[in-house]
Amino acid sequence: MSLRNNSNQSNNPDTSTPSPSTGRPSSESPKSERINELERQNKLLADRMIELEKREESQNQRINALIERLTSATTDFRSSVQVAHERASSKLLEAQKENFDRLEKQLQKQYEQEKRFYQFKSYSVLVLHVLALVLALMVIGRTLVLGFWQGLFLNRLWALEWLHWRMLTLLIIAALVGGILYLIYRGVITVQKNGFKI
Repeated sequence: MSLRNNSNQSNNPDTSTPSPSTGRPSSESPKSERINELERQNKLLADRMIELEKREESQNQRINALIERLTSATTDFRSSVQVAHERASSKLLEAQKENFDRLEKQLQKQYEQEKRFYQFKSYSVLVLHVLALVLALMVIGRTLVLGFWQGLFLNRLWALEWLHWRMLTLLIIAALVGGILYLIYRGVITVQKNGFKI
């Protein structure tokens, strides 16, 4: 008998007749049967509810276990990602530092080489200037002692009597005269610009 049938029967009015032996209505025995049936169904419902609660509790426990596993896996994943990120960052920083140090050493080496080159160049230019000055002083001294014509060996060039040597002699004389005139001209312009100040 279902709960619905039991509830329908309890709503119907009591049309029982009294029992001849006891004087009570004969519907009491079906009422006790109905009560027993209701108690049995209540007990079944209670057992079913307890069973559902146990299932729900076990499902909740499984869900909680899954959530805990997921949380721990997520935490482990985050920590492993963070460790991997830190390792990659530190390796990248180390590589950049090594590259920077190597570049700095190369630049320092290049700077030292350039410094040595310019020192060598400066010393070479100084030596050449000193040699040119010594030669110029020797030519000037010879010219002062022997005169312009013999001091510059122009007499020997002219004596060769070849046209190109005579042209070279004339070119040297023209260059000397032109150089002297240019120096005089520059001196006059400088005096005019700045005025003659002693």
